[in-house]
Amino acid sequence: MSSFQTTRSGEWYWLGLFGYLLACLLGLGFVLGLFFLDVSPLGIGLVAVGVTILLTLASLLALPTLALDGRALAADATAAWHPKWWRYLLGAGALPALAFVGSDLLVSVRLATLVAGLGLIVGTCLASGVYLYTRHERVGVP
Repeated sequence: MSSFQTTRSGEWYWLGLFGYLLACLLGLGFVLGLFFLDVSPLGIGLVAVGVTILLTLASLLALPTLALDGRALAADATAAWHPKWWRYLLGAGALPALAFVGSDLLVSVRLATLVAGLGLIVGTCLASGVYLYTRHERVGVP
């Protein structure tokens, strides 16, 4: 059986997580690449805010995708791995919550909201990356 053949344990949800990780890397590379071009600081700031907003919204879509893939694997009795997908979601959600509380106590609510958004992006990237790596080690797909 080909590793790309769709079975219950080989659902395509993991592609959404991979796409999210790729979008994070491309977004980061794009913003960092603007520093090497002759772009005004205001332009870099506006692009960075736009990329942050888009990646925060994408994070909100990536977390349910992780849960769907984990549930599909857990429901398959023949799968080599039955992930506890909720642990990955807790890990991804703990970082923005802690970042918000810490920033709110130290600075202000406005900055805490920005830091929580960045924390959601970082937490979701880390959770997705660890999940996909573990999935690859245990199941072989991706």
